Amino acid sequence: MENRLPVMEKITLLGCVAAAVLMLAAILWGGYYNNDPAEHLHAAWLVLHGEVPYRDFFEHHHPLMWYVLAPVLEIGGRNAGQVYMTRVLAVLLLFGAVYIAYRINRDFLFGRTAAVFGVLSVLLCPHWFFEAVHLRPDSFMLAAFLGGVWCFFLYLRDGRRRWLVFSYLLVAAAFWFQAKAAVWLLGFGVANLYLLRQGRLRTVDVLWAAVLPLAATAGYLLYLYAEGALGAFWRLNYLFNMMLAGYYGAYADHAVVPILKGCGVLLWAGAAFLWQKGPAMKPYGGVLLVLGGFMGIGWLMFAPHDFYMMPFFVLMSGFCGRFFELLLQKSRVAAGVLCVWLFLSLSLAAALCALPNRSFTRAMKVWDYVVRHSDEKDVVLNGNFIINLFNEDADWMWFGFHGVSHAYDRWTGSRYDRTETIKRAEPKFLELRYIPNEIMLRRGVAAGYDTDENYVRQFYEPVDNRDIGDEFWLWRRKGQSGTKPGAGV
Repeated sequence: MENRLPVMEKITLLGCVAAAVLMLAAILWGGYYNNDPAEHLHAAWLVLHGEVPYRDFFEHHHPLMWYVLAPVLEIGGRNAGQVYMTRVLAVLLLFGAVYIAYRINRDFLFGRTAAVFGVLSVLLCPHWFFEAVHLRPDSFMLAAFLGGVWCFFLYLRDGRRRWLVFSYLLVAAAFWFQAKAAVWLLGFGVANLYLLRQGRLRTVDVLWAAVLPLAATAGYLLYLYAEGALGAFWRLNYLFNMMLAGYYGAYADHAVVPILKGCGVLLWAGAAFLWQKGPAMKPYGGVLLVLGGFMGIGWLMFAPHDFYMMPFFVLMSGFCGRFFELLLQKSRVAAGVLCVWLFLSLSLAAALCALPNRSFTRAMKVWDYVVRHSDEKDVVLNGNFIINLFNEDADWMWFGFHGVSHAYDRWTGSRYDRTETIKRAEPKFLELRYIPNEIMLRRGVAAGYDTDENYVRQFYEPVDNRDIGDEFWLWRRKGQSGTKPGAGV
Protein backbone atom coordinates (compact mmCIF):
# COMPACT_ATOMS: atom_id res chain seq x y z
CA MET A 1 0.00 0.00 0.00
CA GLU A 2 2.89 2.35 0.66
CA ASN A 3 3.70 2.47 -3.08
CA ARG A 4 0.22 2.20 -4.60
CA LEU A 5 -1.17 5.68 -3.90
CA PRO A 6 1.69 8.16 -3.53
CA VAL A 7 0.17 10.71 -5.95
CA MET A 8 -3.29 10.37 -4.44
CA GLU A 9 -1.85 10.82 -0.97
CA LYS A 10 -0.12 14.04 -2.00
CA ILE A 11 -3.17 15.43 -3.77
CA THR A 12 -5.43 14.58 -0.85
CA LEU A 13 -3.06 15.99 1.74
CA LEU A 14 -2.38 19.20 -0.18
CA GLY A 15 -6.07 19.72 -0.88
CA CYS A 16 -7.07 19.27 2.73
CA VAL A 17 -4.24 21.45 4.00
CA ALA A 18 -5.22 24.19 1.55
CA ALA A 19 -8.86 24.01 2.64
CA ALA A 20 -7.83 24.00 6.31
CA VAL A 21 -5.60 27.05 5.80
CA LEU A 22 -8.46 28.94 4.16
CA MET A 23 -10.78 28.01 6.98
CA LEU A 24 -8.31 28.92 9.70
CA ALA A 25 -7.51 32.23 8.03
CA ALA A 26 -11.22 33.04 8.04
CA ILE A 27 -11.65 32.10 11.69
CA LEU A 28 -8.51 33.85 12.93
CA TRP A 29 -9.97 37.19 11.88
CA GLY A 30 -13.62 36.34 12.31
CA GLY A 31 -15.84 33.68 13.80
CA TYR A 32 -17.36 33.84 17.24
CA TYR A 33 -15.69 34.98 20.46
CA ASN A 34 -15.19 32.86 23.54
CA ASN A 35 -14.46 33.91 27.11
CA ASP A 36 -11.74 31.29 27.69
CA PRO A 37 -8.81 33.06 25.95
CA ALA A 38 -9.69 36.34 27.68
CA GLU A 39 -9.86 34.53 31.02
CA HIS A 40 -6.41 33.02 30.71
CA LEU A 41 -4.89 36.12 29.16
CA HIS A 42 -6.01 38.10 32.19
CA ALA A 43 -4.81 35.41 34.62
CA ALA A 44 -1.39 35.51 32.93
CA TRP A 45 -1.38 39.30 33.26
CA LEU A 46 -2.10 38.99 36.98
CA VAL A 47 0.74 36.49 37.41
CA LEU A 48 3.05 38.81 35.46
CA HIS A 49 2.26 41.53 38.00
CA GLY A 50 3.15 39.36 40.96
CA GLU A 51 -0.24 38.05 42.06
CA VAL A 52 -0.45 34.52 43.42
CA PRO A 53 -3.08 32.29 41.79
CA TYR A 54 -5.98 31.12 43.97
CA ARG A 55 -4.96 33.37 46.88
CA ASP A 56 -5.12 36.74 45.10
CA PHE A 57 -7.63 35.92 42.35
CA PHE A 58 -10.18 33.22 41.61
CA GLU A 59 -9.24 30.44 39.20
CA HIS A 60 -10.11 26.76 38.94
CA HIS A 61 -7.46 25.66 36.42
CA HIS A 62 -3.88 24.52 36.84
CA PRO A 63 -1.42 27.42 36.51
CA LEU A 64 1.37 26.51 34.08
CA MET A 65 -0.24 28.20 31.08
CA TRP A 66 -0.22 31.59 32.83
CA TYR A 67 3.48 31.37 33.62
CA VAL A 68 4.21 30.47 29.99
CA LEU A 69 2.12 33.37 28.66
CA ALA A 70 3.42 35.97 31.15
CA PRO A 71 6.73 36.72 29.37
CA VAL A 72 4.89 36.83 26.03
CA LEU A 73 2.58 39.50 27.44
CA GLU A 74 5.60 41.41 28.75
CA ILE A 75 7.08 41.47 25.25
CA GLY A 76 3.81 42.29 23.48
CA GLY A 77 2.79 45.07 25.84
CA ARG A 78 -0.60 46.19 27.06
CA ASN A 79 -2.77 46.11 23.96
CA ALA A 80 -5.82 44.21 22.79
CA GLY A 81 -3.87 42.83 19.85
CA GLN A 82 -2.57 40.18 22.26
CA VAL A 83 -5.85 38.36 21.61
CA TYR A 84 -4.67 37.68 18.05
CA MET A 85 -1.49 36.23 19.53
CA THR A 86 -3.56 33.73 21.52
CA ARG A 87 -5.39 32.62 18.37
CA VAL A 88 -2.22 32.10 16.38
CA LEU A 89 -0.60 30.24 19.28
CA ALA A 90 -3.67 28.00 19.69
CA VAL A 91 -3.57 27.01 16.01
CA LEU A 92 0.18 26.34 16.15
CA LEU A 93 -0.28 24.11 19.19
CA LEU A 94 -3.02 22.12 17.46
CA PHE A 95 -0.95 21.60 14.33
CA GLY A 96 2.03 20.74 16.49
CA ALA A 97 -0.02 18.08 18.28
CA VAL A 98 -1.30 16.68 14.97
CA TYR A 99 2.25 16.55 13.60
CA ILE A 100 3.47 14.65 16.66
CA ALA A 101 0.58 12.21 16.26
CA TYR A 102 1.61 11.79 12.61
CA ARG A 103 5.19 10.97 13.59
CA ILE A 104 4.04 8.47 16.22
CA ASN A 105 1.76 6.75 13.72
CA ARG A 106 4.33 6.78 10.92
CA ASP A 107 7.35 5.67 12.93
CA PHE A 108 5.83 3.21 15.39
CA LEU A 109 2.52 1.91 14.06
CA PHE A 110 1.31 1.57 10.46
CA GLY A 111 3.69 3.58 8.29
CA ARG A 112 3.37 6.68 6.15
CA THR A 113 0.09 6.06 4.35
CA ALA A 114 -1.96 5.33 7.45
CA ALA A 115 -0.28 8.25 9.21
CA VAL A 116 -1.30 10.62 6.40
CA PHE A 117 -4.89 9.46 6.54
CA GLY A 118 -4.71 9.70 10.32
CA VAL A 119 -4.00 13.41 9.94
CA LEU A 120 -6.91 13.70 7.54
CA SER A 121 -9.19 11.96 10.02
CA VAL A 122 -8.57 14.87 12.38
CA LEU A 123 -9.30 17.35 9.59
CA LEU A 124 -12.49 15.49 8.70
CA CYS A 125 -14.37 17.30 11.45
CA PRO A 126 -14.31 20.99 10.53
CA HIS A 127 -16.01 21.79 13.84
CA TRP A 128 -12.63 21.30 15.54
CA PHE A 129 -11.38 24.44 13.86
CA PHE A 130 -14.04 26.61 15.46
CA GLU A 131 -12.57 25.57 18.81
CA ALA A 132 -8.92 25.31 17.72
CA VAL A 133 -8.46 29.10 17.62
CA HIS A 134 -9.44 29.52 21.27
CA LEU A 135 -6.34 29.26 23.44
CA ARG A 136 -7.04 27.15 26.49
CA PRO A 137 -4.92 25.06 28.88
CA ASP A 138 -6.18 22.10 26.83
CA SER A 139 -4.15 23.37 23.84
CA PHE A 140 -0.88 23.18 25.77
CA MET A 141 -1.93 19.98 27.55
CA LEU A 142 -2.50 18.04 24.33
CA ALA A 143 0.76 19.13 22.67
CA ALA A 144 2.81 18.42 25.80
CA PHE A 145 1.23 15.03 26.44
CA LEU A 146 1.64 13.81 22.87
CA GLY A 147 5.23 15.04 22.96
CA GLY A 148 5.72 12.96 26.09
CA VAL A 149 4.26 9.87 24.42
CA TRP A 150 6.51 10.38 21.39
CA CYS A 151 9.61 10.61 23.58
CA PHE A 152 8.44 7.55 25.53
CA PHE A 153 8.24 5.54 22.31
CA LEU A 154 11.69 6.77 21.28
CA TYR A 155 13.01 5.47 24.59
CA LEU A 156 11.37 2.08 24.06
CA ARG A 157 12.96 1.89 20.60
CA ASP A 158 16.43 3.31 21.30
CA GLY A 159 16.86 2.69 25.03
CA ARG A 160 18.37 6.14 25.65
CA ARG A 161 17.61 7.56 29.09
CA ARG A 162 17.33 11.14 27.88
CA TRP A 163 14.16 10.28 25.94
CA LEU A 164 12.54 9.00 29.13
CA VAL A 165 13.58 12.18 30.97
CA PHE A 166 11.98 14.33 28.25
CA SER A 167 8.92 12.09 28.27
CA TYR A 168 8.28 12.40 32.00
CA LEU A 169 8.88 16.16 31.93
CA LEU A 170 6.38 16.69 29.13
CA VAL A 171 3.73 14.44 30.66
CA ALA A 172 4.13 16.26 33.99
CA ALA A 173 3.84 19.60 32.14
CA ALA A 174 0.60 18.40 30.54
CA PHE A 175 -0.77 17.79 34.04
CA TRP A 176 0.25 21.25 35.23
CA PHE A 177 -1.34 22.82 32.18
CA GLN A 178 -4.69 21.17 32.87
CA ALA A 179 -5.98 19.00 35.70
CA LYS A 180 -7.94 16.88 33.22
CA ALA A 181 -4.61 15.26 32.34
CA ALA A 182 -4.65 13.52 35.74
CA VAL A 183 -6.71 10.72 34.18
CA TRP A 184 -4.22 10.48 31.31
CA LEU A 185 -1.37 10.45 33.81
CA LEU A 186 -2.99 7.49 35.52
CA GLY A 187 -3.15 5.61 32.21
CA PHE A 188 0.48 6.54 31.50
CA GLY A 189 1.44 5.17 34.91
CA VAL A 190 -0.38 1.89 34.26
CA ALA A 191 1.48 1.49 30.93
CA ASN A 192 4.80 2.24 32.64
CA LEU A 193 4.23 -0.31 35.38
CA TYR A 194 3.31 -2.99 32.87
CA LEU A 195 6.36 -2.32 30.68
CA LEU A 196 8.58 -2.15 33.75
CA ARG A 197 7.36 -5.58 34.77
CA GLN A 198 7.97 -6.86 31.23
CA GLY A 199 11.55 -5.57 31.30
CA ARG A 200 11.01 -2.93 28.57
CA LEU A 201 11.80 -0.15 31.08
CA ARG A 202 14.91 -0.05 33.26
CA THR A 203 14.24 0.80 36.89
CA VAL A 204 17.26 3.08 37.16
CA ASP A 205 16.10 5.05 34.10
CA VAL A 206 12.61 5.45 35.56
CA LEU A 207 14.04 6.75 38.84
CA TRP A 208 16.34 9.24 37.13
CA ALA A 209 13.61 10.44 34.77
CA ALA A 210 11.17 10.98 37.65
CA VAL A 211 13.53 13.26 39.60
CA LEU A 212 12.99 16.51 37.66
CA PRO A 213 9.17 16.46 37.36
CA LEU A 214 8.77 15.41 41.00
CA ALA A 215 11.22 18.11 42.15
CA ALA A 216 9.45 20.79 40.08
CA THR A 217 6.06 19.71 41.41
CA ALA A 218 7.28 19.69 45.01
CA GLY A 219 8.89 23.11 44.51
CA TYR A 220 5.73 24.74 43.21
CA LEU A 221 3.57 23.19 45.92
CA LEU A 222 6.02 24.51 48.52
CA TYR A 223 5.77 27.94 46.90
CA LEU A 224 1.98 27.85 47.14
CA TYR A 225 2.24 26.72 50.76
CA ALA A 226 4.64 29.54 51.62
CA GLU A 227 2.29 32.05 49.99
CA GLY A 228 -0.75 30.67 51.81
CA ALA A 229 -2.38 29.47 48.59
CA LEU A 230 -2.00 25.68 48.79
CA GLY A 231 -5.36 25.09 50.46
CA ALA A 232 -7.15 27.27 47.89
CA PHE A 233 -5.32 25.45 45.08
CA TRP A 234 -6.69 22.12 46.32
CA ARG A 235 -10.20 23.38 46.95
CA LEU A 236 -10.65 25.19 43.62
CA ASN A 237 -8.92 22.71 41.33
CA TYR A 238 -10.29 19.52 42.84
CA LEU A 239 -13.14 19.91 45.33
CA PHE A 240 -14.83 22.73 43.40
CA ASN A 241 -14.26 21.13 39.99
CA MET A 242 -15.68 17.81 41.20
CA MET A 243 -18.75 19.68 42.37
CA LEU A 244 -18.86 21.49 39.02
CA ALA A 245 -18.98 18.18 37.16
CA GLY A 246 -22.03 17.21 39.20
CA TYR A 247 -23.53 20.66 38.67
CA TYR A 248 -23.32 20.33 34.89
CA GLY A 249 -24.30 16.66 34.96
CA ALA A 250 -25.03 15.26 31.50
CA TYR A 251 -25.29 18.72 29.95
CA ALA A 252 -23.72 19.11 26.50
CA ASP A 253 -23.51 22.48 24.76
CA HIS A 254 -23.64 20.97 21.27
CA ALA A 255 -25.63 18.15 19.67
CA VAL A 256 -22.42 16.68 18.26
CA VAL A 257 -21.13 15.73 21.75
CA PRO A 258 -23.08 12.44 22.14
CA ILE A 259 -22.29 11.58 18.50
CA LEU A 260 -18.59 12.05 19.16
CA LYS A 261 -18.80 9.89 22.26
CA GLY A 262 -20.36 7.07 20.25
CA CYS A 263 -17.73 7.43 17.51
CA GLY A 264 -15.01 7.40 20.14
CA VAL A 265 -16.23 4.14 21.65
CA LEU A 266 -16.41 2.52 18.20
CA LEU A 267 -12.95 3.79 17.27
CA TRP A 268 -11.41 2.41 20.46
CA ALA A 269 -13.07 -0.98 19.92
CA GLY A 270 -11.86 -1.08 16.32
CA ALA A 271 -8.36 -0.08 17.42
CA ALA A 272 -8.30 -2.93 19.91
CA PHE A 273 -9.26 -5.33 17.13
CA LEU A 274 -6.44 -4.04 14.90
CA TRP A 275 -3.97 -4.31 17.76
CA GLN A 276 -4.86 -7.96 18.32
CA LYS A 277 -4.27 -8.68 14.63
CA GLY A 278 -0.95 -6.83 14.38
CA PRO A 279 1.84 -8.08 16.65
CA ALA A 280 4.25 -5.59 15.10
CA MET A 281 2.29 -2.80 16.84
CA LYS A 282 3.23 -4.04 20.28
CA PRO A 283 3.99 -2.43 22.68
CA TYR A 284 3.29 0.92 21.00
CA GLY A 285 -0.28 0.22 19.98
CA GLY A 286 -0.98 -1.23 23.41
CA VAL A 287 0.22 1.95 25.12
CA LEU A 288 -2.02 4.08 22.90
CA LEU A 289 -4.97 1.81 23.66
CA VAL A 290 -4.41 2.19 27.39
CA LEU A 291 -4.06 5.97 27.11
CA GLY A 292 -7.09 6.21 24.82
CA GLY A 293 -9.09 4.07 27.22
CA PHE A 294 -8.33 6.35 30.15
CA MET A 295 -9.08 9.43 28.04
CA GLY A 296 -12.41 7.85 27.13
CA ILE A 297 -13.23 7.21 30.78
CA GLY A 298 -12.62 10.91 31.40
CA TRP A 299 -14.95 12.25 28.72
CA LEU A 300 -17.58 9.57 29.25
CA MET A 301 -17.82 10.76 32.84
CA PHE A 302 -17.79 14.49 32.08
CA ALA A 303 -17.66 16.25 28.71
CA PRO A 304 -20.01 19.25 28.43
CA HIS A 305 -18.05 20.59 25.43
CA ASP A 306 -16.98 18.88 22.24
CA PHE A 307 -13.35 20.03 22.49
CA TYR A 308 -12.96 17.80 25.56
CA MET A 309 -12.80 14.86 23.14
CA MET A 310 -10.34 16.33 20.63
CA PRO A 311 -7.26 14.82 22.38
CA PHE A 312 -8.71 11.31 22.10
CA PHE A 313 -9.26 11.55 18.34
CA VAL A 314 -5.81 13.04 17.76
CA LEU A 315 -4.17 10.31 19.86
CA MET A 316 -6.09 7.53 18.09
CA SER A 317 -5.82 9.05 14.61
CA GLY A 318 -3.37 6.38 13.41
CA PHE A 319 -5.94 3.64 13.92
CA CYS A 320 -8.51 5.68 12.01
CA GLY A 321 -5.96 6.20 9.24
CA ARG A 322 -5.36 2.46 9.09
CA PHE A 323 -9.09 1.88 8.54
CA PHE A 324 -8.95 4.33 5.61
CA GLU A 325 -5.93 2.53 4.23
CA LEU A 326 -7.66 -0.84 4.38
CA LEU A 327 -10.67 0.67 2.62
CA LEU A 328 -8.51 2.05 -0.17
CA GLN A 329 -6.79 -1.29 -0.64
CA LYS A 330 -10.18 -2.79 -1.44
CA SER A 331 -11.33 -0.32 -4.06
CA ARG A 332 -9.83 2.36 -6.29
CA VAL A 333 -13.31 3.86 -6.65
CA ALA A 334 -13.55 4.19 -2.87
CA ALA A 335 -10.17 5.92 -2.90
CA GLY A 336 -11.31 8.51 -5.45
CA VAL A 337 -14.62 9.15 -3.68
CA LEU A 338 -12.84 9.58 -0.35
CA CYS A 339 -10.35 12.07 -1.75
CA VAL A 340 -13.06 14.17 -3.45
CA TRP A 341 -15.23 14.06 -0.34
CA LEU A 342 -12.39 15.20 1.92
CA PHE A 343 -11.48 18.10 -0.33
CA LEU A 344 -15.04 19.30 -0.93
CA SER A 345 -16.11 19.02 2.70
CA LEU A 346 -13.20 21.10 3.93
CA SER A 347 -13.52 23.59 1.07
CA LEU A 348 -17.20 24.02 1.92
CA ALA A 349 -16.31 24.54 5.57
CA ALA A 350 -13.76 27.18 4.54
CA ALA A 351 -16.38 28.98 2.46
CA LEU A 352 -18.88 28.93 5.33
CA CYS A 353 -16.27 30.24 7.74
CA ALA A 354 -15.52 33.10 5.38
CA LEU A 355 -19.11 34.37 5.64
CA PRO A 356 -19.45 37.58 7.66
CA ASN A 357 -19.58 36.93 11.40
CA ARG A 358 -19.08 40.00 13.53
CA SER A 359 -19.11 38.36 16.94
CA PHE A 360 -15.33 38.24 17.34
CA THR A 361 -14.71 41.61 15.68
CA ARG A 362 -17.20 43.21 18.06
CA ALA A 363 -15.48 41.57 21.00
CA MET A 364 -12.17 42.96 19.76
CA LYS A 365 -13.72 46.43 19.66
CA VAL A 366 -14.76 46.10 23.30
CA TRP A 367 -11.35 44.89 24.47
CA ASP A 368 -9.59 47.60 22.49
CA TYR A 369 -11.95 50.30 23.73
CA VAL A 370 -11.38 49.36 27.39
CA VAL A 371 -7.59 49.21 26.94
CA ARG A 372 -7.46 52.54 25.09
CA HIS A 373 -9.64 54.37 27.58
CA SER A 374 -8.07 53.13 30.82
CA ASP A 375 -4.84 52.83 32.71
CA GLU A 376 -3.80 49.44 34.07
CA LYS A 377 -4.51 50.72 37.60
CA ASP A 378 -8.12 51.49 36.68
CA VAL A 379 -10.55 48.89 38.03
CA VAL A 380 -12.75 46.96 35.58
CA LEU A 381 -15.66 44.68 36.53
CA ASN A 382 -16.63 41.84 34.20
CA GLY A 383 -20.14 40.72 33.44
CA ASN A 384 -21.26 37.77 31.37
CA PHE A 385 -18.51 38.78 28.93
CA ILE A 386 -14.93 39.15 30.22
CA ILE A 387 -13.96 42.70 29.26
CA ASN A 388 -10.95 42.95 31.58
CA LEU A 389 -7.71 41.91 29.93
CA PHE A 390 -5.07 44.18 31.48
CA ASN A 391 -6.68 46.08 34.36
CA GLU A 392 -7.05 45.61 38.08
CA ASP A 393 -10.06 43.63 39.26
CA ALA A 394 -12.82 44.86 41.49
CA ASP A 395 -12.73 41.74 43.63
CA TRP A 396 -11.13 38.32 44.16
CA MET A 397 -14.11 36.87 42.28
CA TRP A 398 -13.27 38.63 39.03
CA PHE A 399 -14.63 35.91 36.75
CA GLY A 400 -17.26 36.55 34.11
CA PHE A 401 -20.59 36.08 35.85
CA HIS A 402 -21.85 33.00 34.05
CA GLY A 403 -22.33 29.38 35.12
CA VAL A 404 -19.00 28.91 36.92
CA SER A 405 -19.37 31.92 39.21
CA HIS A 406 -22.94 30.95 40.01
CA ALA A 407 -21.82 27.38 40.74
CA TYR A 408 -19.21 28.80 43.13
CA ASP A 409 -21.93 30.70 44.99
CA ARG A 410 -23.99 27.53 45.15
CA TRP A 411 -20.97 25.59 46.44
CA THR A 412 -20.14 28.12 49.18
CA GLY A 413 -23.74 28.94 50.08
CA SER A 414 -23.18 32.64 49.37
CA ARG A 415 -24.39 35.11 46.79
CA TYR A 416 -22.15 37.64 45.13
CA ASP A 417 -23.26 41.21 45.84
CA ARG A 418 -22.50 42.99 42.61
CA THR A 419 -23.86 46.36 43.67
CA GLU A 420 -21.75 46.38 46.86
CA THR A 421 -18.66 45.62 44.78
CA ILE A 422 -19.43 48.50 42.41
CA LYS A 423 -19.91 50.92 45.31
CA ARG A 424 -16.72 49.77 47.05
CA ALA A 425 -14.33 49.48 44.10
CA GLU A 426 -15.81 52.19 41.82
CA PRO A 427 -14.72 50.41 38.61
CA LYS A 428 -14.17 52.56 35.58
CA PHE A 429 -15.91 50.07 33.27
CA LEU A 430 -18.76 47.62 33.83
CA GLU A 431 -20.25 44.95 31.62
CA LEU A 432 -23.83 44.60 32.81
CA ARG A 433 -25.37 42.06 30.47
CA TYR A 434 -26.21 38.88 32.33
CA ILE A 435 -27.71 35.95 30.44
CA PRO A 436 -28.24 32.73 32.42
CA ASN A 437 -27.17 29.64 30.49
CA GLU A 438 -29.24 26.47 30.13
CA ILE A 439 -27.82 24.90 33.29
CA MET A 440 -28.60 27.97 35.38
CA LEU A 441 -32.15 28.15 34.05
CA ARG A 442 -32.60 24.50 34.98
CA ARG A 443 -31.39 25.40 38.49
CA GLY A 444 -33.98 28.14 38.73
CA VAL A 445 -31.63 31.08 38.24
CA ALA A 446 -33.59 33.45 36.07
CA ALA A 447 -32.56 36.92 37.23
CA GLY A 448 -28.83 36.35 37.62
CA TYR A 449 -26.81 38.80 39.73
CA ASP A 450 -29.07 41.71 40.50
CA THR A 451 -27.53 45.15 40.13
CA ASP A 452 -29.00 48.41 41.48
CA GLU A 453 -29.94 50.03 38.18
CA ASN A 454 -30.64 53.43 39.75
CA TYR A 455 -27.16 53.53 41.30
CA VAL A 456 -25.53 52.50 38.04
CA ARG A 457 -27.39 55.15 36.05
CA GLN A 458 -26.44 57.79 38.64
CA PHE A 459 -22.70 57.18 38.34
CA TYR A 460 -22.28 55.41 34.97
CA GLU A 461 -23.17 56.04 31.35
CA PRO A 462 -23.49 53.49 28.54
CA VAL A 463 -20.77 53.51 25.93
CA ASP A 464 -22.08 54.47 22.50
CA ASN A 465 -22.90 51.30 20.58
CA ARG A 466 -21.35 52.84 17.47
CA ASP A 467 -17.99 52.36 19.19
CA ILE A 468 -18.45 48.75 20.31
CA GLY A 469 -21.50 47.28 18.57
CA ASP A 470 -24.85 46.44 20.13
CA GLU A 471 -23.86 42.96 21.33
CA PHE A 472 -22.24 44.13 24.59
CA TRP A 473 -23.56 46.30 27.39
CA LEU A 474 -20.55 48.37 28.35
CA TRP A 475 -20.88 51.14 30.94
CA ARG A 476 -18.27 53.79 31.78
CA ARG A 477 -18.03 55.75 35.02
CA LYS A 478 -19.07 59.36 34.41
CA GLY A 479 -16.29 61.89 34.11
CA GLN A 480 -13.62 59.28 33.24
CA SER A 481 -13.14 59.05 29.49
CA GLY A 482 -9.42 59.59 28.84
CA THR A 483 -7.89 57.72 25.91
CA LYS A 484 -4.75 55.62 26.48
CA PRO A 485 -2.36 53.99 23.97
CA GLY A 486 -3.64 50.66 22.73
CA ALA A 487 -3.98 48.36 19.76
CA GLY A 488 -5.83 49.65 16.75
CA VAL A 489 -8.73 47.50 15.58
